Amino acid sequence: MKRLRVVVSLITQDNDFQVEQAVAAEEAARKLGVDVEILYADSDSIQQSQQILKFVQADPGARPDAVILEPIGGPALPQVARAAV
Repeated sequence: MKRLRVVVSLITQDNDFQVEQAVAAEEAARKLGVDVEILYADSDSIQQSQQILKFVQADPGARPDAVILEPIGGPALPQVARAAV
C-alpha cells in the first residue's frame, strides 16, 4: 500500500507557535506512518499560494494526498483550492 504524503503550509518560521505546529505535525505523521513536508511562506500570501500550487500541479505520482494550511490570506487561495480539486 502506498504511504500517504501530506504537505503542511504554515505562515512563518519566526513564530514559536508556528514552529510548535510543525513539530506536532511531524510527530503525528511519525505515529501514523505518514510522510509530511512542512512549508513556511514567510508571511507572504503569494509565496504560500505558489508553494501549494507547485505541489498541486505536479505530476500525479508526486502530488501529496492532502494539504493542510494555515492561510495567510489574500485573493490567491481560492484559485489554489480550485486547482487542488
